[in-house]
Amino acid sequence: MTQYKSCLVDTKGYERVYDILTKAFGQQPQDASPQFISERLLKTDPLYKAFEEKHKFNLLTYLISSREDDLLKSLELLPLANGAFIPFATHTVSKIFVCSTIVRQLFPGIEDMLVRTVSDQLDELILKLAKSGRTQLIEPSESDVHQLISQSIEKILGQSRDNRALRWHNQGLLNDNWLKSVWEYLRREGVHLPHDLFILPHYDTQLGSNYLLRLSQPLIVELDDRNDLPASVVRCLNEIGVTLLNPLPYHINCCPEIYDKYVERPTVNGVLKLVAGVCQKHVKNFNDNVQSSDKDGFVNFVGSNYSLNNAESILKKLKMFNCDIPDCYVSIKDVSDIAPDDLPPVPLPDQLIKPKTSTEKSLAMHLGARYLSLTEVVESILKTYISRSSTHNNTQKQIMMKYVIENMSLLLHSTEIKNLVSQVDFVRSENGDIRKPNELFDPTDHQLVQLFNDKGKFPQNQDITYLNILKTFGLKSSADLHATDINDVAMCIHSKASLAQTQGSIIAEEQANGLLNILMKNEHLLESFCSNKKLKDVLADLNIIRPLRKPKSYPEILKWFDCQDAFCKPNKMVANAENLVGSIMPLFPDLPLNFIQKLNPSCQDIPIAKVFEQLLLLSKSYSEKYKPEFHHFVKQIYEFLNEVTVDEALIGSMEEQVRCMDGRWVLSTPENLFK
Repeated sequence: MTQYKSCLVDTKGYERVYDILTKAFGQQPQDASPQFISERLLKTDPLYKAFEEKHKFNLLTYLISSREDDLLKSLELLPLANGAFIPFATHTVSKIFVCSTIVRQLFPGIEDMLVRTVSDQLDELILKLAKSGRTQLIEPSESDVHQLISQSIEKILGQSRDNRALRWHNQGLLNDNWLKSVWEYLRREGVHLPHDLFILPHYDTQLGSNYLLRLSQPLIVELDDRNDLPASVVRCLNEIGVTLLNPLPYHINCCPEIYDKYVERPTVNGVLKLVAGVCQKHVKNFNDNVQSSDKDGFVNFVGSNYSLNNAESILKKLKMFNCDIPDCYVSIKDVSDIAPDDLPPVPLPDQLIKPKTSTEKSLAMHLGARYLSLTEVVESILKTYISRSSTHNNTQKQIMMKYVIENMSLLLHSTEIKNLVSQVDFVRSENGDIRKPNELFDPTDHQLVQLFNDKGKFPQNQDITYLNILKTFGLKSSADLHATDINDVAMCIHSKASLAQTQGSIIAEEQANGLLNILMKNEHLLESFCSNKKLKDVLADLNIIRPLRKPKSYPEILKWFDCQDAFCKPNKMVANAENLVGSIMPLFPDLPLNFIQKLNPSCQDIPIAKVFEQLLLLSKSYSEKYKPEFHHFVKQIYEFLNEVTVDEALIGSMEEQVRCMDGRWVLSTPENLFK
C-alpha cells in the first residue's frame, strides 16, 4: 500500500475509529481486500512488477488465499523456476507445470515451463489452483513427464540425426545423476517406460563416445550375470540393426519393464526375438556384409534352440547356410534342398545347402529345407545332361557317368536313374562318337555285329563287366531290334546288291547273313510295321537274299542261274526247286521253309513256264553221255508237269517242242531221251 501511496489504517481493535470514518465520509472505509488490491491497484498500475521477490510472493500468497482465481488473471505474479514471473492466464494458453522439487529436477533447461520452488504454504495454494483447472497451471501427467524430459533433453543435447541415438557428454545438467533420477522416478512412480525417450545410456566402444538411446529400437545386453554373446553373433547383430548394450546399471536393471518389453537378454531366445523384427534393409546388410566365419557362428548359435520365436520368415532370408560352392552362403528362401553327406565329384546344376555341422543341418530342416538323398542329386544332374546336353563339359560328364557306374550298388534301386542314364550321351562307340546306351548294341552278339557291320553301333569299351552295366542302362540285344533297324540294314544291303565282287559286296553278304540269322531268331519282327506296311512285305521287295549257289549234285554241263545282282528279292525266288528251275530262276538258300514262306508265301508255287524253260535247256544240252545225269532231272520235271494244270496258251507257244503221249507231257525230240 505504501508503494501505491495509499493510506492504510489498521482498525483492528479500534472499532470506534472505523465508525468515525464511516460517519465522516458517509460510507464505510475501503478494506484492503484481495479484490481491492487486485482490481483497484495492481490491474490499474504495473508498479508491482518492480517489487522485490519476497514482496511478490507475499502479494501472491495474499491474493491466492482468496480462492478467487479471477483476481490473479493477467497479473505477473506466477513464479517460474527460471526466476521470472509471468501473468496468470486461462488454461487455454501454454501450460505451466506444478510439481515437486524431486520431479522438477528431471527437467533441466526448461525452467520456463515450471513453477518455482516456494514455501510450503504457497506451494499448497498453487497446487490447489492447478487442480482447479482454471489457469495454465497443471500437475504433469505421466505423458507430460515424458514430454518434459524429452524437451529437456532436446534443448540441451539437440536432436538426433538417426532418431536412434543422441550424443551424451555425461556432464553438466544432464549428467549421470540426472539420468539416475529419471530412472528412479519411473520405477518409484510405476510409470510405464517411455519407448521414444533418449534415456538408455550406451557407450560405443568403436566410436569411444557415450550416447543416450531410445527404447524403441532393437536392444540386447551383450553380457549379464549368467550369459554372454559370442563375438560372431555380436557382429551379426550389428549388421541387422541391433544395438549391443554394456551391462546395465542397477537403477535400470531393476526396472521391471526393461527386460519384459525393451531389452533382450544375451540368450538364443533373445536373439531370435530381435531377428523376428528385422526389416528388409537389415537383411541385405547381413547378407552382403557379414563375414563367413561370423555366419557360421551365428547359424550354430540360433540353431541350438528348438523354438524360433516367430523368426522363421526372417531366418529364411538370411544367407547364412553353407552350400556346395566353397565360401558361398545361401538362404532357405533361395535354396531349399540339403545335399547328402557324399556328393558326386562334379559341379551340381543347382546350389544345395551343405551344412558343416549337425546344428546347421537341423536349423535348415526346421526352416523347411528338404534333405536330398544321393539318388535325388544324381537324378537332378542326369536330367540336366539330358535337357541341356550341349552346354555341359564333356569331361565333367564322363567323370559323373564313371561315378554312377562305379556306385551302381548304391543307385540300382532307382528305376528313374536307370531310365535317365539310358538317355545320356556318354558311351564312346568304336568309331569315336559319344552315344546313349540305348542307342548302342551288345558287341558280344556276333549276329548283331554281322548285321550292322557299323562300329558306330557298338561301345568301344568291350569289357564284360562294363557291358553288363550298360545292359542295365539299355544296351540293346537282338531282342531289342525294331522294324526300323531291320529296314535300315535291308536298304543298305539292297543298295549294294548290284556291286561287283568287291570288299563292299563281301560286307553286304555278311550283313545279309546276319539279317537272316536275326530274323530267324526274332521272327516276330516280320509282323511289325514299318512305314505303314508289315516288315515282311517291305523285305519281300528288296534285294536282300543271296540266292542258292550251284549244288555239287547239279549236272556240270548245265549252267546254273546267273543272277544279275548279288542279292535277290524274296518275292522273285522259289524254294526247294533246283532240279525244276535251277538254271532258270533264283532259289532260296538252305533256310527253314516256314521262315521262307513268311517272306514269300508262294515260294513253292513254281512257275510252269520256268519249268518248261528248264526242260528245253536240258534238251539243248543233251547228249548220250549225259543221259544218266539228266534222267533224274527230266523225270522229276515230267512228274511235276503231269501233276499240274498247264495253261493252254503256254502249250500253244511250245507245241513244236512238247507233245502229249498217253496223257503225259513229253518232249517232241529227242524221243529216246526217256527210254
